[in-house]
Amino acid sequence: MKKSEIFYFDVDGTILDNSVQKISEKTIKAINKLQEQGYKIAIATGRTSAALNNPEIQSVCEWDGYVLGNGGSIMDKDFKIVKEHLCEPEFVHNLINLYPGAVVLEGYNNYVINDMSKELRAFFGEGGNALEEISQYDDQPVHKIIVEDLNLIPGGIDNPIFENYTYHMNTANMPEIFPKDSGKHIAVAELNEILGVTSFAYFGDGHNDVDAIKAADFGVAMGNAAQEAKDIADFTTSSVAEDGVVHALKHFKLI
Repeated sequence: MKKSEIFYFDVDGTILDNSVQKISEKTIKAINKLQEQGYKIAIATGRTSAALNNPEIQSVCEWDGYVLGNGGSIMDKDFKIVKEHLCEPEFVHNLINLYPGAVVLEGYNNYVINDMSKELRAFFGEGGNALEEISQYDDQPVHKIIVEDLNLIPGGIDNPIFENYTYHMNTANMPEIFPKDSGKHIAVAELNEILGVTSFAYFGDGHNDVDAIKAADFGVAMGNAAQEAKDIADFTTSSVAEDGVVHALKHFKLI
């Protein structure tokens, strides 16, 4: 891990303990110390920029870059867009027309069409207040889409509209749909090129982190991670509630 030039950190379940909605002081100090030693640090999260509007997350340190929306948007240290992978508006319209329930459209602003179920509201929690309820989609930029059950669409994921799209299951076991040419691992490689770095370490816990952990020169899975992430990681640290990021950085004598 010491050979890495940049360290990527997922947010939810990796640096942010969702059970208390906090990033521990130990984790904040560890990330800052890592940066002070000359390493670059970046966020790689399923959250879009609209959902990252959290002072605690952005003020952890001066991040060198952001991979957002499962790779849908790449932003520089000044939070300016440098590259993006968007869902085609035609696809979004087709999905909305086919899906009978609530459709959450996530981008630079987050929208929901149709009434949300109690399960979907529970998943978003207080963040649900940031969802703008709209009656129709007017081609706003969308990085990823959340629905509750793909089987409610004829043919499910095998429906022809998904030819150029894939999905990951989130922590609420709901599919998050995004373009096949997107994904955290793809956007991380693109940001690495932009920043001029060639080796990276990656910390994550979810299904959407698996490809990035696998692609990393050194991949770390949290103790609370999905088993699939642990299976391909180079190292499994303790859980986010036990300051897993701190534990791993100390274990490898990086801080």
